[in-house]
Amino acid sequence: AVTAVSPVIPLFGSSYWTMLAAFSLLGIGNAIMQTSHNPLVSNLITPDKLASSLAFGQFVEAIASFLAPIIAMWGATTAFPTFGLGWKVLFAIYAVVSFLSVSILGATPINEEKPDKASGPVECLRLLGKPFVLLCFIGIMCHVGIDVGTNTTAPRILQERLGLALEDAAFATSVYFIFRTAGCFIGAFLLRMMNPRIF
Repeated sequence: AVTAVSPVIPLFGSSYWTMLAAFSLLGIGNAIMQTSHNPLVSNLITPDKLASSLAFGQFVEAIASFLAPIIAMWGATTAFPTFGLGWKVLFAIYAVVSFLSVSILGATPINEEKPDKASGPVECLRLLGKPFVLLCFIGIMCHVGIDVGTNTTAPRILQERLGLALEDAAFATSVYFIFRTAGCFIGAFLLRMMNPRIF
């Protein structure tokens, strides 16, 4: 719900504080979604299909990241009706998709397993003492860093080093996400056929 609300805020203005509030809520919503995604899917999917389903979830997320600059560019050039929103039509489209997703999820019956004891912050931090969990944590941090770094700096590097216009340089982000989307899609099928540990 937090993620669904965040794209609505920029539709009412584009001041610094408005955008800061919108992107803060978007980041918080994404963090909530990422941490709740695995336990939610594990309640719906059998263990042998879990890795494949999680990879497919990353594929859907990659599609959204890949399409974002394209939709914003179309909105900025008014290549399709934007109802006066310009490039901010991106937020309107993603808000509609988010609200639909929340509605469908809310209507889906889910039998959640009740934990014997709730884990506190100390118990969660203790998990980092296990080498496998620590390596997974470091891997996720590196993955997110590469994701965000490529998204924010690739166009600027191309502008500075190759003298490309912003419109052309911004396509670098889409190229990265094309391959990331393809990788997640292929990975989802490979994980259905292979043992996740071998993969």
